[in-house]
Amino acid sequence: SVAYSPDGKHIASASWIKTVMIWDAETKQEVCSLGGHLEVVTCIAYSPDGKRIASASRDRTVKIWDAETKHVACSQWVDATLWQQHL
Repeated sequence: SVAYSPDGKHIASASWIKTVMIWDAETKQEVCSLGGHLEVVTCIAYSPDGKRIASASRDRTVKIWDAETKHVACSQWVDATLWQQHL
């Protein structure tokens, strides 16, 4: 799963190495990685205002990250995830 930030400056990607990778959309260089999931990250999305990044993992958690500080703002275990992004 891949998501562009609303301002188009960054790309977030789900990773098989249990992280969320953040990339500079112009240079294609890695900005940072967000670790904390215990299994493969399967889904990723930015909030409409770009202030949060949501990630879902096979570890059955959804994490909400602060896009500026790169810290987890919220982590919740879920029984199942159905991820749908509206274009």
